[in-house]
Amino acid sequence: MGYDLPDDGANVANKLVDGYKVRLAWFIGIDENHGSEIRVGIIGENADCGHDNAWKEGSIIADPPVDGEIYRWLYNCN
Repeated sequence: MGYDLPDDGANVANKLVDGYKVRLAWFIGIDENHGSEIRVGIIGENADCGHDNAWKEGSIIADPPVDGEIYRWLYNCN
């Protein structure tokens, strides 16, 4: 089940421009409005994707090759 609360996008965007890595921006931004029953999942082409910044907001990784493998992170909201 997915949830989309009105402030979710703004919360994540604010974290991105505050210098949070993409993965943490999603986790913390979504955690602000959701209860402990919500689990956030993010996928990336490889583990380096979890340490990426938004474009023009810090260092970014080179585009990884698309090879059929993915890396995922799961976070339980508090």
